Amino acid sequence: MGRTKAIAGIWLGGFLLGFASYLTYPILKDTLTRIAIMLLQTESRMIGAVAAGMVSSILTMMLMLLLSYASKPKNY
Repeated sequence: MGRTKAIAGIWLGGFLLGFASYLTYPILKDTLTRIAIMLLQTESRMIGAVAAGMVSSILTMMLMLLLSYASKPKNY
């Protein structure tokens, strides 16, 4: 694939992402606001569970990145 086609493909992907984001922003904003309010009004165990899930997912991703860089193929 040539350089022009690659740049055009990236441009088209960015355009479509921006177009879809503009159309769905009001719906997502209202939904995320309702979810945030619901989570803040729940008991502390739910907030702790969400926090623990977020921390463990971030640590897992960091570990996977570390392993992917540490296990690069060796040229013999």
